[in-house]
Amino acid sequence: MDRVFFLVFRNNYLRKLIFEYVNLINSKKYSKNRVFKYHQIKTLDWLCVNEKWMLLKDMITTKHPLKITENSLITICKSVKDVKLFEHIYNGLRKEFQHYDFMFIDYACAAGSLDVVKFLHEQKHSATFKALDNASWKGFKNIIEFLLDNRTEGASKDAIDEASANGYIDIVELLTERTTAGCSKTAMNLACKNGHFEMVQYLHKNRTEGCSTKALDYCCQYGHLDIYKYLYENNIIAINNFNTLRNHIQSDDPKKNYTNRYITDEGLRFAVRNGHFNIVKYILDNQLFNQSEVNTIFKDSLYQKNLEIVKLLEKYSSEPFSKDHFLEFLNRAISNELINNINYLFDEFNHKLTIKEFKRLVFDSVRYSNFEIFKNIYNRAVKAFPTLNNFSLSSLTLTRSLSSSPPSSSPSTLHYDKNQLNEKKLFMFSIKRLDLEKTRFIYEKYQLQSFDINNIALSYCIYNLNLPLTKFLVENIFTSFNPENYLLSPVIKLSTPMYTYLNNYKNENMEKLQKLKQQQSYQFSQQYQASKVIFIVNNEDFKTLSLKYFDEFHVMNEKLYRAVLENVSSKLIMYSKRRHHICNK
Repeated sequence: MDRVFFLVFRNNYLRKLIFEYVNLINSKKYSKNRVFKYHQIKTLDWLCVNEKWMLLKDMITTKHPLKITENSLITICKSVKDVKLFEHIYNGLRKEFQHYDFMFIDYACAAGSLDVVKFLHEQKHSATFKALDNASWKGFKNIIEFLLDNRTEGASKDAIDEASANGYIDIVELLTERTTAGCSKTAMNLACKNGHFEMVQYLHKNRTEGCSTKALDYCCQYGHLDIYKYLYENNIIAINNFNTLRNHIQSDDPKKNYTNRYITDEGLRFAVRNGHFNIVKYILDNQLFNQSEVNTIFKDSLYQKNLEIVKLLEKYSSEPFSKDHFLEFLNRAISNELINNINYLFDEFNHKLTIKEFKRLVFDSVRYSNFEIFKNIYNRAVKAFPTLNNFSLSSLTLTRSLSSSPPSSSPSTLHYDKNQLNEKKLFMFSIKRLDLEKTRFIYEKYQLQSFDINNIALSYCIYNLNLPLTKFLVENIFTSFNPENYLLSPVIKLSTPMYTYLNNYKNENMEKLQKLKQQQSYQFSQQYQASKVIFIVNNEDFKTLSLKYFDEFHVMNEKLYRAVLENVSSKLIMYSKRRHHICNK
């Protein structure tokens, strides 16, 4: 390490750069990384914010001049827990502490050092009820006992509320016995939220404040079934909210030793959304719901992953599940990649879909979902309508059987059949998603060839630096392409794997590429017109790309790289039609 240091330090250029950077950091007044010299430290605030307590101790000892503010003294009380260090700082700044006297005990109680609290008490500093509140919130029982024994400020309702929220049952017991401030419904509400069952039981048995309907909502939201059952079976909500509870009805079950059933608007929704099956089951089994809410929540549940909850809600839903609902939730399940929900919808609600509806689902699945779901939807569509598995261009199928050359058809004979999928469009969607599995699946189903797919698909994969997909396209579809222009791009040069692959391909296929150059002009002029290639160097080139269609693009300006990819991506599906139009010419 020493050797490396001296090698760097003795290099004039590197040493100059390093010290210029150090000076730059120090020149920035508010930089976190700024390095101060001892004599440059002028404020106590800086020392407190950066917790330089030993440096502060030294500066007090040497009587270094510092600007002192009320906030810096508060920070010391909140942060310094070592009583000896605190005493040293306090004695050095005694005049300032006594001048401000800004309830320092309140802040020290939050820090948790009983010795510091005792020291400030001995110095006759004042406090407020916040002292007990802060100690209760943090769970410092020893400080609470000291304050109750030695001071008279008392506490507010927040003390028990905050101790209950954090599960400090011993502190709640102590405050209940020795203070008169009481608490609010927030105490039990927050105990329910945080799952402190023993605390809920204690508050119910020993205090009268009770809770609000928020307690039920919290139990549903965070999955505390034991607390939910306790609130319900002990009539806690009804006892405390009888006059204000909106959804309150009588129980018809004479076997129950409680007579009230109470419902919250959000409880069931929270439980469903967060996947708490046991709570959902308990609510439904005990009929703690409004029927209209269950109908709505059932539909919403189809958007989430817990299928058991979906099945449970379906049993209690009374609203007919129409075909429109089926398609709506099927689309949502596709976009959220919920394969179990998709299978459930098809198995449970056997709506007969039209070929048009199935085609739309297939395209949605290739655009928005994973391969497993796309394959699932595709297979269902083909099973219902076998013609979807056929080539969409009947004349193209005939041409393939006769020759491997590109088809030449008139507009009257070359058309898409509405009872078939547009496999080119499907393929381009898979390219847009950069999804190798979908691309391979579609290729194997339809055996697409280079004259079916516009070369822009290959360019798009190369410039997205997707090497697996690029290899697949080159090996199976674009078996004769010239990588020379791609190798010129600075974007490709920065990607070592892609550049290496293209360069190796070029070297391995040198003779093949030479023949391709000789044949290319004739083939394109006869059947495809001329292959259009654009090199994007500046904004004018980018505008041209936006206005026209090309068979190949090359990014020569790194600043335009992302914009070019976005532009091509937005037009990629249109390229699936363009090759068809060229064939017609």
